Amino acid sequence: MKALAITATLVVLLLSLGIAVLAVLPSPQPGEQSVIIDVVPEGQQGAPEGGQPAPGNDQRSEVELPQLPEQETAGLTVAGGGNTKEKALPPAPAEGLVEQSEYGPLPRVGQNGETPAKAYAARVPPGASADQPRVAILMDGLGQAEVITQVLLHMPPQVSVALGPYGRGMQDWVARAREKGHEVFLQIPLEPPDYPNNDPGPHTLLTDAGEAENQGRLNWLMSRFTGYVGVTNYFGTKFQATESVMRPLLTELKDRGLVYVSDGSAPDSTAPGIAQSLDLPFGAAVVQIDGQQSEEAIKSTLAKLEETARDKGTAIAVAEAAPETVRQILFWAGKLNKKGIALVPVSAAVSARS
Repeated sequence: MKALAITATLVVLLLSLGIAVLAVLPSPQPGEQSVIIDVVPEGQQGAPEGGQPAPGNDQRSEVELPQLPEQETAGLTVAGGGNTKEKALPPAPAEGLVEQSEYGPLPRVGQNGETPAKAYAARVPPGASADQPRVAILMDGLGQAEVITQVLLHMPPQVSVALGPYGRGMQDWVARAREKGHEVFLQIPLEPPDYPNNDPGPHTLLTDAGEAENQGRLNWLMSRFTGYVGVTNYFGTKFQATESVMRPLLTELKDRGLVYVSDGSAPDSTAPGIAQSLDLPFGAAVVQIDGQQSEEAIKSTLAKLEETARDKGTAIAVAEAAPETVRQILFWAGKLNKKGIALVPVSAAVSARS
């Protein structure tokens, strides 16, 4: 009995000590972060600090794909299947289309007049006729390796992808995308209205920076990797509405043989008029699909894309990569042939509009 009593006393003392320690530790206040210790399983360490890990094994699938009837997938190539060599695009960079700079490799027009926009463009599906309504998808929001892997694994090669300038191993991701048949756009940060409270990232092009300063920033951004068809914006409604800074940007893209595609978020953008005056290949998205939209909202947005293509001939959408977005676009793309609509790379939609 004495031993039992001593044990009970020790338990009470230990519990009391624990309560006392908790009482003196400060509780997190609103807005403060709690400390969480994350134990990484053995074999999963080693992702590059501050950037994306290099491409790994893409045989796994985290997205539950719809089962499409065979007649709905006629003429549609899904990236994960078929002969990889048949849909692969030539490796980048192409000979003669790169110049070395203090920032790194920059795109250039070849001595024979060949442009990066044409050299790196994805193929138009053989069955797509010139008089057929055309829709194009530019997939962005590819900030994590798992997301890029899922898009490249499941999306048809006609879907174009936009990669940001930040992170390590970006050239490897360009190579992986081109192996799957996807053309690549460089997504550059442009000043939003609420900058710097909303900061798109280092080397953002700014409206109050001098032309030389913005040129240096642009050179840094364009030198992160090679093999892109053109440039698209990340944020930038304020920047795109300011002609004095947009004209030098678009002039540089024209001189380097690139295209410019706006995500359509700037209703007062000066880009269309400037692009026309420069004879710069230009396109703007007519709809946007963000990663938070519901299934019904995505379907409604894609229906609007089809309607615009029938009316205008071509229509571009910018879609943020997310599991539901991937599912809905894949299911929708499988039905386009029956509707008489062609899914084409963004570069083909830009060319048709230009």
